[in-house]
Amino acid sequence: MVTGPLAGWTGRLLLLGAVVFWWGGVVTPNLFSLAFPDLLSPEAIPRDLNPDIDWEGRLANRISAAALLVLAVLAVVSAEVNRRRGGGLLAVGGWLILSGTATVLFWEETSDFHTAALPGVARRVFGDSLVSETGTFAWMLLAFPLIVGFVLAMAGFYVRGLQTRAVRLPFALGLVTWVFALVCEAATPALIEGRAYELMIVLEETLEFGGALLFWLSAVAAWSGSEAVRVGLPTRRLRVAAIGSAAVVVVLGGLFAALAFRVPMADGRVTGGHADYWVSLADGESVAQAFPMPTAPIAVIGLRLANRDPDERSGAAVWRVIESPSGSSGRVLREGLVEAPAGDLPSWVHLEMPPLDGSEGRRLLVQVAAKIEPEASLRVGMVQGNRFVDGRLWVNGELTWPEQDLEFVVLGATEPTFSKLRGLWQLVTSDWRWAALGVKVFVALVVVTLIPVLLLSAIWRRPRVGGIPSGLR
Repeated sequence: MVTGPLAGWTGRLLLLGAVVFWWGGVVTPNLFSLAFPDLLSPEAIPRDLNPDIDWEGRLANRISAAALLVLAVLAVVSAEVNRRRGGGLLAVGGWLILSGTATVLFWEETSDFHTAALPGVARRVFGDSLVSETGTFAWMLLAFPLIVGFVLAMAGFYVRGLQTRAVRLPFALGLVTWVFALVCEAATPALIEGRAYELMIVLEETLEFGGALLFWLSAVAAWSGSEAVRVGLPTRRLRVAAIGSAAVVVVLGGLFAALAFRVPMADGRVTGGHADYWVSLADGESVAQAFPMPTAPIAVIGLRLANRDPDERSGAAVWRVIESPSGSSGRVLREGLVEAPAGDLPSWVHLEMPPLDGSEGRRLLVQVAAKIEPEASLRVGMVQGNRFVDGRLWVNGELTWPEQDLEFVVLGATEPTFSKLRGLWQLVTSDWRWAALGVKVFVALVVVTLIPVLLLSAIWRRPRVGGIPSGLR
């Protein structure tokens, strides 16, 4: 009954539903929104499918938790089947370790223990300074011995406890996917900031979910004697699928970089080792930051703004881009009005403008003036870093705080020009974090693209006898 046609089709439909929900409802819309926020804003995606900082507890996380719970049950069944078959202690123990790990991850996914309780434990173990830099990712430091132990145990189980290719291949792919998800999460504090954090959430959660589904296939193949994985994932087809996934990512990523991506040309955002804060402006007061004209036309400037209002109303800011050979005034090149969201902590607001170009290196000034209620205050994000020595920070027209900068990012136009390609190359080579982030995102996107192809291939490919599918004989 467990391995009969009804159970087989039930399992196929369950796996198909998981793939359709996750890759169709979570991955695709969120990646599209991150790439084209003007066409699909993050706010337009249902909150249960939108990975922001408080994504824990949403529908997508509960589906992921359910996948882990199913994995725990399937692994227990595999352990029992191996015990009855006399598979030995290693074969039984490996499945039990995987089941126990999946159970703990299920509990953590539903309780959010690593963000609710572990930071307090980490502060007592490592101190406040390290935890303040790593945030909730301090749990990786606490769990590092357990993670290493699990990976070593699963590697030994793969080598000595798994026999057939139908069991070994999806198990290996699932383990590699989980390890890569951990690597991505561990590298987050050093590599991720701004909207890239949301991209990391999508990729990391998908790697965790996809790894669980691959473990499903391995467990089912272990206790059912199914040949579906062997037929669906031959070496040649796996190689072709991997190459095809990489090609899709390269082509779509190249088109996005050439036609839609705005390259950061002048970057004054906070990075590791710098303190970030804000300056508060009353109505009519202003703050300005000078910087050199970049190599490519300017199309967007991002600033961190917030309006601290007793009635929680949003405010406004008048922004100007000024050609300023000296001082804090000059000829206004671009200007406009932008809404400052209500809140205590500044968040990123993008100022879009007709492309502005000119001679490289000329002195420009981005100025923000508060236009708010008398009892409110406009908070503008700052950073301690002094990246622009020739154009320091100005507050209300006066040069001040020579070691401080306005936190901003100047983005180039979307046209596929040579100057944009040069700017993209300068971006990648300017800081190792950009290159590392690019490699990590590329590999993660390839794996995220490959997993549903493998899953669908495995669940629908069936053994053939004489060229006729066995299900039709």
